[in-house]
This record gives sequence, structure tokens and C-alpha cells, in this order.
Amino acid sequence: MEVLRNNKTRTLKLAPLFDHGLSFIFQCHEENEMISFDVMQDRPVQCFVGSRSAMDNLKLIPANQHPHLSRLQEKDKESLFEGIDSVMPMVWQEKVWEMIWKRWQYYESFCNQR
Repeated sequence: MEVLRNNKTRTLKLAPLFDHGLSFIFQCHEENEMISFDVMQDRPVQCFVGSRSAMDNLKLIPANQHPHLSRLQEKDKESLFEGIDSVMPMVWQEKVWEMIWKRWQYYESFCNQR
């Protein structure tokens, strides 16, 4: 699910186009499947730099060319999920946040080790 956020009008709407690739959590149909889903398992990706592994793709980017991103903070969760309660169940929101947060931590650690 992709959501478009308009900061000027403070509105959210579902994106008219979405990723037709392999969604990380598409196979979770029941709440218990969602809860037990391992967000850090390296699954195949379709939008790839050079391999089908998201983690291997990071290794292909030269250390001095990693994008400089604003540091994600736990407080960012509130703004990322603001207004989405009516279109996404809480269990999905929590799992998506867990994926974003843990993968961000992995990315930071990865960059700091290079």
C-alpha cells in the first residue's frame, strides 16, 4: 500500500499507482502471520541495483557514495502514520514501522562499519 501525503493541505490519499513487485508483507493474511513476520529476512526485491537482495545491493554502493539522509527518529513514527488509521489496521502499522525502524538501524550500522 502506498499513500501520498500533501504537507500543504495536510491530507493523505491512497496512491493511484502502486508497486507491482514483490511486497515484503503481502503473504500475511491473518494477524498472527503479521505479528510473527520477520522484517529483517532478506527477501527478493524487484527494483534492484544489481542483485535481487536488498542487503547485497547496499554492498554494491561505494562507501563514499551512500546517500546522506536525515536521521530517522522514533518520534517520526507519528508523522509517518498520521491520519492513516482509517485505511490501515494497527497491526499492519506496527509491522510496517518495525520494518522501517529496524532496516534504518541496519542501514546506519552498515554505513558506520564501512
